[in-house]
Amino acid sequence: MDSETQGFYEAEARRYREIHSRPLLRYSSELEQEFISPFLPSTGRTLDVGCGEGRTTRHLANVVKGLVVGADFSPAMVQQARYAADSASLFYCVADAGKLPFRENSFHVVTAMTTLNNVPDLRQAIAEAARVLVPGGVLIATVINSAEAARFVRGIYFGPYYLYRWLRGNRSGMIRRIYSREQLLEAVPPRLEVLSCEGMRVVPDFLPEYPFNFWPALHPAAAWTYGLLRPLDVKLSRHPITGRFARFHLLIARKR
Repeated sequence: MDSETQGFYEAEARRYREIHSRPLLRYSSELEQEFISPFLPSTGRTLDVGCGEGRTTRHLANVVKGLVVGADFSPAMVQQARYAADSASLFYCVADAGKLPFRENSFHVVTAMTTLNNVPDLRQAIAEAARVLVPGGVLIATVINSAEAARFVRGIYFGPYYLYRWLRGNRSGMIRRIYSREQLLEAVPPRLEVLSCEGMRVVPDFLPEYPFNFWPALHPAAAWTYGLLRPLDVKLSRHPITGRFARFHLLIARKR
């Protein structure tokens, strides 16, 4: 993995739970859970690749009976996930998405929530997920979209922040690769059958994330606004045209 990306996540590990408690990321988690729910079995072995501090892993442990494993390439993230573990069926390990330390046909579900944007080789990471899935098992992945309509809007309202960091000499950060829907689908190996590839999160990203998601006093107003917009956002996300310009691709694929 990229050492610069790993260093970023090592440094951010202690703050990651606080970051994911912000209204927009809480909204994303709820939306994510709603969208992936129909594809989760009631029982089985589940692997969450790029688990971070365990947000998705904990959700999986609550809805799928059986072993749930969270894997991340950042030891500090894995440590934070272990601190927050709330189920005896949860296990965490340090692992590279491009070379998973599990046998073939080990899991019924593999999730990778924005993980594929951080790997150097997209095809290899998807192929590894396919390798460890049992036949009939399902890969669920969210991937940041290079064709996102609100991408340039975000650049405008975050511009002063990044300029401030640049002027202070703080220029390090993660390497994040973004993909069009066509690039993502081309990376899916023949052993995986694509069941669905739709958008997720269209509307909220047109609203200024700063200051509403950074000032705690404004969090209730931001959460109320996202909740109000949710029905429209879900409709646009799942529309075959507008969904192509969402913040994320949601890929669902089954091992043949």
